[in-house]
Amino acid sequence: MGYTIWFACGIAAVILANKKGRATGVWALLYVLFGPATLIVALVTPDAYTCPNCMKGIDKEASICPYCRSKLTPVRAADQILREWKPPWEK
Repeated sequence: MGYTIWFACGIAAVILANKKGRATGVWALLYVLFGPATLIVALVTPDAYTCPNCMKGIDKEASICPYCRSKLTPVRAADQILREWKPPWEK
């Protein structure tokens, strides 16, 4: 019974980390080392966003990448555009 809960927490931590854009292999290793505490850390870890040009981690609201200085579309604005977009055949 105890191993089942331990294993379920591990899978939940890896799935949650994957949904937040984190490396699942790293989170699986962290779970092996630290157990269910990894699930708590995965819950409070912010989402990961990467610059499409240099692939480094950036802030969600960034308009310019701090590493390569390329202009970015803020995630919130891009999400709004995607929500409002309709295919040409539905217009």
